[in-house]
Amino acid sequence: MTTVLLLIIGILLIAVNIKAVKKENTSFKNVFHKASTNVKDYDVEIGKLRKEFAETILELQGEIESLKNKLQRSPDVNYKNIHNSDIENIYNKGMEDNILENNELDSIEISHGKNTAGETRIIDENDKINKNKYIDNNEINNDKVDDIEKLTKEGLSVEGISERLGIGKGEILLIQKLYIK
Repeated sequence: MTTVLLLIIGILLIAVNIKAVKKENTSFKNVFHKASTNVKDYDVEIGKLRKEFAETILELQGEIESLKNKLQRSPDVNYKNIHNSDIENIYNKGMEDNILENNELDSIEISHGKNTAGETRIIDENDKINKNKYIDNNEINNDKVDDIEKLTKEGLSVEGISERLGIGKGEILLIQKLYIK
């Protein structure tokens, strides 16, 4: 008798739970659908900002690597032990083309704490140059996106676009996912 009673209670519990699972709206599919339909404008903006920061960090890493390579190629410079006085000496020796080419050192105070109006003006001019470079980089990125979009519409594969534009396949796929829909 107790066996039959336990069996009946077990079957009832299973039936009730199956009904509850079918009615439950918190399944992964439903939650994903709700989240994808409720994407807010600020979520999109946050995504854009993250992308811009990632691009900026990538550019900075590239500039740092190129600076390291330039310093390693220069026989007079040991990049591990560089100080502000060393930078000033190198600058005065005529190494301006090798070190200051991309304005990487624009924020270093050359005068060891003496900040005159002339130096402030130089740093301000370098900031303007860097801002113009950023604008130029954005234009170049927009041109890449436009070229990739055009070639995609022509029906070229990722490999074909990569060969034609000289861009890596990963970058093309990333641009297609982020910009071209």
